[in-house]
Amino acid sequence: MFSQYDAAQLTLLVSSIKTLEQLFSNEFGIQLYLTWGTLLGAIRQNDFINYDNDVDLAYLSKKELDFEILEEHEYIVAVLEEHNFSVRRNSKGQIHVRVMPETESGKGAAFNLDIWTTWARGGKYYHYPDIKGELESKEVLPLVPHTFHDESFLVPTGFGQVLSAFYGENWLKPDKNYAWYPRYNADDEFEFLRSSAVKTPVPIPKFPLKSEQLEIREQDEYFFVSGPSLAEEKRLNSSAIVILELCTGENTVEDIIQLIQKTFELPTAPEVAVLEFLTNAAKNGLLVNS
Repeated sequence: MFSQYDAAQLTLLVSSIKTLEQLFSNEFGIQLYLTWGTLLGAIRQNDFINYDNDVDLAYLSKKELDFEILEEHEYIVAVLEEHNFSVRRNSKGQIHVRVMPETESGKGAAFNLDIWTTWARGGKYYHYPDIKGELESKEVLPLVPHTFHDESFLVPTGFGQVLSAFYGENWLKPDKNYAWYPRYNADDEFEFLRSSAVKTPVPIPKFPLKSEQLEIREQDEYFFVSGPSLAEEKRLNSSAIVILELCTGENTVEDIIQLIQKTFELPTAPEVAVLEFLTNAAKNGLLVNS
């Protein structure tokens, strides 16, 4: 817990956060900012919370489409590993980083940092896994500087709205008994991030073919798919529908990846996102199993 850190350890921790912040700026052109308990401590008491034990940061993605966010996440993880960070992924919405800087004494220190995926889309703000567009992006953004441990860090302009969404309206009052339980809904906006966690692989046909007699209806920003091959109605976004429609039985997986790249004018092919969708589609009945 941070209550057990001495001044030298806290200084080293802050320096490690700044190093990671600079890496995100240099490598990805992405802003890293304080969130969750680290944001709460910075705003409420200008310090780390004594009974907390890890640092919470978030990156503000410049992407909007689901598969772009997935591809960006994969790239971030790859670069972090290239820089010798110890990385563990619980999902595509969270990166757990263990930072082990060298001290002047030559002894290594170790800090745990969680990096959360966030973005703005359609005027709404999304912060995996709990803020699912309930807040307007204009209420939260832009990110602004905040002095914390004698360093400048970015925080949301609307930090009060963010902290209320996380902890309730009484977030200013410390609660040592607070326990976090993510609000999980299998049909919410974050399922594409959760379903991308490591699972038992399902074979993808070489020539993916959409299942027969699928009915697609559009409602708001989503498409709802039903049919005899599905155990229940599936909710897909527009990019997933495009991938599904390309599963004609004549296109190879590689063809579909390249067609998606051209359709959305992407600078790189979205292999990870397409493969994730096809794997799930083969498992849940959207594709014919061969």
